[in-house]
Amino acid sequence: MLTPQEIRHALFQGAATTLLKSLAGSREFIRATDSGVNDTRMDARECVLRYLAFHIHPFESYSKADLNSFLSITMKELNGLPTGEIDRLASRFREAMNLASGVFGKYSFRKFTYGGRRGP
Repeated sequence: MLTPQEIRHALFQGAATTLLKSLAGSREFIRATDSGVNDTRMDARECVLRYLAFHIHPFESYSKADLNSFLSITMKELNGLPTGEIDRLASRFREAMNLASGVFGKYSFRKFTYGGRRGP
């Protein structure tokens, strides 16, 4: 059975899929997540897409409890953006990952538990 991100990948081929693959494999993302997000089933690409979706749209615009539709709409929008805008989004993403790494280190994108253990 396909994951929702695998389905989105099949439906929205183009600039969006290329961008997600590139950013999920970027050294900035891998460092920020401490290599903790496997992309075998496109989990890393979905994490990148979530960032992009909430970067493009103010959080107030996410009023439904349907994240899959929100992410699908973003994939469609990404495919329609000019190259310069795609490049700007990629740059902002990399900058955000560098900042997260710099501030939180190996605890970026992890649930913090007392006792020093990193959560999922």
